[in-house]
Amino acid sequence: MLRRCWPPSLAGNDPAELVWLDQRLDDADVQVVGDTVAVLTAVATDVVSRAQDAERAGDVETFRLRLTKTWVPGPEGWQCLSGHPGPRLPRNGA
Repeated sequence: MLRRCWPPSLAGNDPAELVWLDQRLDDADVQVVGDTVAVLTAVATDVVSRAQDAERAGDVETFRLRLTKTWVPGPEGWQCLSGHPGPRLPRNGA
């Protein structure tokens, strides 16, 4: 079981304000060391909305960024130990 690794406590990522509509991972690479750690690197394309924000209701934003996530096994399956997104990338380049 993989769990989402995106702390809602980060400014701007509060699920009460931000709604993820889509996420695509390109150039994904996973390196696994034994059965102790896995590291994912990829370019993410996220589509989000701040639908609950009355001033920005209906605004949809698409952005690209590189990300790295480190996974370790836990009692209920693999769990995200840490993740690092960003910075944003140009729309038509890496």
